[in-house]
Amino acid sequence: MALLVTLIITGACSSSSDDSYVYTSDCAIKSFTLGKMKRTVHTTSYTGGDSTYTITFNGSLYALTIDQVNRRIFNTEAFPLETELKTVATITGDGTIVYAAEADTSQWTLYSSSDSIDFSAPLLFRCYAYDGSGYREYRMTLNVRTNNALEYTWQPLSGIPAMTGRTEARMLMQGGEAVVLSSTATGTVFCARSTATDSPAWTEQECTGLPIAADVRSAVCYHGKLWMNTSWGKLACSSDGVNWTEVAQEDEAVGVHLVAASETLLHAAIHDTRVSTPYYMASSTDGVTWTPIPVEQMLFELPSAAVAYTQDNGNRRVLLCADVVDGDAAAPLFQWSLLEGADEPWILMTDENASNDYLPRWRNPVLLAYNDWLYALGDHDWSGQHTALDAIYVSYDNGLNWYADEDLTIPEIPVGTTAPITATVVGEYIWLMAGDQLWRVRYNDYGL
Repeated sequence: MALLVTLIITGACSSSSDDSYVYTSDCAIKSFTLGKMKRTVHTTSYTGGDSTYTITFNGSLYALTIDQVNRRIFNTEAFPLETELKTVATITGDGTIVYAAEADTSQWTLYSSSDSIDFSAPLLFRCYAYDGSGYREYRMTLNVRTNNALEYTWQPLSGIPAMTGRTEARMLMQGGEAVVLSSTATGTVFCARSTATDSPAWTEQECTGLPIAADVRSAVCYHGKLWMNTSWGKLACSSDGVNWTEVAQEDEAVGVHLVAASETLLHAAIHDTRVSTPYYMASSTDGVTWTPIPVEQMLFELPSAAVAYTQDNGNRRVLLCADVVDGDAAAPLFQWSLLEGADEPWILMTDENASNDYLPRWRNPVLLAYNDWLYALGDHDWSGQHTALDAIYVSYDNGLNWYADEDLTIPEIPVGTTAPITATVVGEYIWLMAGDQLWRVRYNDYGL
């Protein structure tokens, strides 16, 4: 090895202008990128059997991390399932680079950019200083996914036994904890709380200070507090979900029906019987003073569901899905979209005469923003064509079109269940609860 490095130094550091030589004691790998890589892809043949084919992709799209302190080289984002870890590499550094298998260091190979290197097992890379004073050694490992990034994996969690017999429920995230507000047939409201762990342990208490007929389905989390209205539009707020205080309105004649909360605003449908158009949409920063926002063809009295989310471009949006009052059980859920802070009205997105794909007219829809997309699920619809949890719908275009998601299939919760259905997003996971059953699912692209 010493002879090999000496020969390389002599050839690499000669000067064309005189006979002097300048050697450096630097010895570090500065960059490391991979070339074209192969991957086996599975598909279904026309006979219904499994069929495979090979594709190639550019390995340089997956950045490698060079940890100079711990002398490690690795990929933080795993390569796709069934990637072949044999390819060329482009390496730059101060010094001469050689490599060997970690399991057998008896044979070292001088690095060449044309080498096809097998990275399926850990390798050692050494960068020798040109002055022969030493070398720096790196351990290199590459990770490949063990699951399909385009699929979802469901995991059962510990549910809330007391949920059996509850008539309504709403699950939210507050301060890193999962909170479930539920009500009985007699109107008693309970708050259950658990840390968002793999095995949540729930503690439940009866809520106090709420006006009667509290509507737990209206609950939202805004600025670290929980907000909820009653069936006739009184608003209440709580820091812990157990002790509630009524929020006095600037105009006590209006009724507030919450639909969503963004980072900066509460959104609600307002009911004011003193005016000719008693229903309108409004937003508020404090839950006390509400600013009306015009709604194009407002065809509903009270909204069914809404979700506030932030797009990739930084725009904050709210999607509202409402049950129309035209009496047509087969009609879809109508949808409106609002761009926050743009001084624009709510825009109607539903056109029954267009070819768009809309959501069923669920009685109690649930909307989620997850994985840069929108998801929707619900119980049975008014037409009787859909039962509870017969499908989860996804929209890739901010609610303009909806499709039954073929990858995100329902877990082992009976389709058609009559238990209250609710869901929320916790970091990389969707949590779905139906009665006392609780599941979570993560898009596999988030994990190894």
